[in-house]
Amino acid sequence: MLFAAMKKLPPSFFGRSFIFWILLVCVLYCCLEYYYLSHAIFTTDDFWLAFHIYQYKHSIPYRDFAPYKTVLGYYLYLLPMCLSSDPIKPLLYVKETAVVVNAFFMMILSVRLRQFYSDRAILAALILVAFSHLFLIYSSEIRVDLLAYWLCALAVILIFENKMVFAGLCLGFGFLISQKSAWYIVAIDMAFLSFCLSGLSYKKIVKQLLLLNSVLIAVIGGYIVFWAGFSSLDVVWHSVFYEAYLVSTLDSYRALQAQYWLSVLQNNALLLLLWPLAFISLFVLPKGEDIFFRRVFLFILTSMMFLFLCFYRQAFPYNFVVLAPIFFLLYTDFFAWLMRIFHAEYLTKWSDQCLFGLLLFYALAFIGLSLYLGLHGIHFLMVLVPLALAYLLFSEKKTENVKSAASTLIYLPIVFLGMICPVIWFGNVMSGMDNRYQFSMVSLLNTLLKEGDEYVAGVPLLYNKAQPTPGLKHLVMPSLDYMKHPDATIAHVLLPSLYLAPVSSQQIIQSLQDRPVKVYVNNNRFRLLPADLQDYFAAHYAHFWGSIYVYAPSVEKNETGIQIAFDGDYKLVGKNAVFLDHEQVWPNHDVYLKKGYHDARASTGYRLVLIPHVGSAYLDAAFQDDDWAALVL
Repeated sequence: MLFAAMKKLPPSFFGRSFIFWILLVCVLYCCLEYYYLSHAIFTTDDFWLAFHIYQYKHSIPYRDFAPYKTVLGYYLYLLPMCLSSDPIKPLLYVKETAVVVNAFFMMILSVRLRQFYSDRAILAALILVAFSHLFLIYSSEIRVDLLAYWLCALAVILIFENKMVFAGLCLGFGFLISQKSAWYIVAIDMAFLSFCLSGLSYKKIVKQLLLLNSVLIAVIGGYIVFWAGFSSLDVVWHSVFYEAYLVSTLDSYRALQAQYWLSVLQNNALLLLLWPLAFISLFVLPKGEDIFFRRVFLFILTSMMFLFLCFYRQAFPYNFVVLAPIFFLLYTDFFAWLMRIFHAEYLTKWSDQCLFGLLLFYALAFIGLSLYLGLHGIHFLMVLVPLALAYLLFSEKKTENVKSAASTLIYLPIVFLGMICPVIWFGNVMSGMDNRYQFSMVSLLNTLLKEGDEYVAGVPLLYNKAQPTPGLKHLVMPSLDYMKHPDATIAHVLLPSLYLAPVSSQQIIQSLQDRPVKVYVNNNRFRLLPADLQDYFAAHYAHFWGSIYVYAPSVEKNETGIQIAFDGDYKLVGKNAVFLDHEQVWPNHDVYLKKGYHDARASTGYRLVLIPHVGSAYLDAAFQDDDWAALVL
């Protein structure tokens, strides 16, 4: 067999309590996440994906609406969405479900890895990944991608077990959750093909590869045929493949790519920069091990994933979680290798000079990159790892003292930088988080809008109420660019599945005039609107509470009438009295107006501000001012 089982190490410290320790790590991860979720504000993507998920409750994808991705994961997350009608709780339930799913897969993968690796190696790798800044911050987002990546990682383990049919099923169902599983699929195929080029048994590898991909294609084909029965083959094919391709070609965020990489590296230096050191394990082989091909497979897979991220045009920080499952596998193998070279003799496939040069190059490269990125000085502890490896590998007498000193110099930086520091930094992030303003505004908005009322925010703040205005349903950089400078090269990526539309600012203003909304919610996306749109909102809406602005048309002094869009009580704001429908109304007085045209006479300009009737319980005095930056990330 291509992937032989690894010989077991002597019984570890954990013994039969391995499950307890893995469970403990998973429970600690869940506790940290639940504490984080109780303070963190929802992101823009959390809101619009929650809105997207809720569509599956009453509509059928591909027939009634264009799904953003393949739909299996959204149906899973629909279940917690249906547990409450509150405007906030369903989103929290989905996030909590994602945390539980992550913990479940971490346990499953840990148990299955036990047939190949030592308990200590598995536990060390799990802690390194689970408590990394990247994983703690982004693993609970309302996204289905990580669920798909876990299935792909499970497929890798099944490949190691030579269970190609089950591996193909996992990859197939991963694709049915998110098309981004294609990264893993292509990387796995490339790893297999690299074995063919190395001179191994060509027929055996091709047979395994064909079986794996045949099952994968059968699963995806079944999905396409099933949903085509509700719509058409063209619609499903276009949504699954062509739209996914269009989104991947989007260039609007390319200028921010370096900034995203810098942000992730600064907070996850050890997690992301330790993996090249695993390269040394390909050339230092403990005697008695027969796992070389598995190690090569993991290294190729990880390298391919890094390559995909480097060329991905939308390398937002949350996209880096694609590395978490494969890092768990790679670092388990790496830590197992480290532990073996302390307890067994080994063979080297390179000269000592080459290996020493490789370790020295890694140390110098890490120092240079750390200085370039401006990493905290504590990260320089990482340099001890390659130097200690060199000390161990090239010492003439590998006494217990040498091994003890080397192991201390290796494990101390890894434990401190990879396990302790991330939790401390995570705590620092938590100390600055406060979601009370956001939750208060969403609850107030939900209370303000009665049946038939509509709003715009550029973000679907309410998962069960659609925004009516094309172009303002989901404000992202491409749509904002198009509003300012309509361009056919941008229009083709403004897809309905992303709630985007190729409309200019003037077309949006016309839509607002044809179908006025009662409320708009100010936030960081609205601040980026073109000047003419901002002027329109300033002229037709007035501040009510927090980031919420209500309908409030302005009237110039020479105008002889006003068109009112909504029935309700209005407050007159102006310097002088106004005659409305031949009745005099004084400034700061209320008047009830029906929807429609009203005669008006005034010597100066004035404004009629709609008065919302909301209980005082929803009007928190601490949040009366517009803190738009705190509304949404």
